[in-house]
Parts: sequence; structure tokens; C-alpha cells
Amino acid sequence: MLPAPNMNFGDVYSHLGKEYVFLAKTKDSWFVGHLLNERRSKYYNKLLLGAVRRNKGEENKAVYFHVDLETKELGGRVLHLRSSEREPLSGGFEKNEVVLLEKDLLNIKKAILEEGAPVPPALVEEIEKLNEIN
Repeated sequence: MLPAPNMNFGDVYSHLGKEYVFLAKTKDSWFVGHLLNERRSKYYNKLLLGAVRRNKGEENKAVYFHVDLETKELGGRVLHLRSSEREPLSGGFEKNEVVLLEKDLLNIKKAILEEGAPVPPALVEEIEKLNEIN
């Protein structure tokens, strides 16, 4: 297993040209949300709106599992939470200076802890631990 750098819930970082929000870590895994760029965020929201209109949004919850971010520096981008489990990184990433709004952090936790959320049980456990501390 690779040593995990010092990352905390809500830290924004880049890896191989993509941006992520760090959610939690266990001994064997990192849990991250993929931060879609502006163009992809707009397209994603358009797809989501179409799915909702066709009453398919709930049916495809895993596909559309996300949080709309309000942090000014991120300009209304989408944090996609599907496939959040990754192998730990030991390098090749760059921590960004962006600090997520408290509201965004709370919305991320709320989405993950929502009953039936399509996330790994280990992520739910780690977020519950965070809530106990805070």
C-alpha cells in the first residue's frame, strides 16, 4: 500500500489533468469526488434535467449522483460522486488552494449519508466518523 499524503475531507486536488475533492481514506482506499469542468458540468446538468423529465432520475441515481457546488472559485461546477473509491496516491497530484464553502461541505456529507446513496459502505462509515468529531 502506498503512503497517503496529508489530505482532509473537502480538499481539492488535481491528478493527471482532472480535479477531485478528497472525501475520506481507509487503509486500502481513497474516496474522492470527480470535479467536472465547466463545460462538462453544464452538459451533465442538461442530461440530468432530461432524465428527470423522463422520470428516470431516481431510476439512474448512481449515474446522476452529484452535488452542485456553490464555492465561488468553482463557478457552479458539479462534484460527481459515482465511482468514488480509488487506490491511494503517493504522488503525481497537486493540492489546490480552493477552499470549499461550509455549505458545500455539508451538502456533500448529506448526499453521502442519504439513505440509499450509491456509495461504498466504507465511505458512509468514514463520513459518519467525521460527523461525530464535528
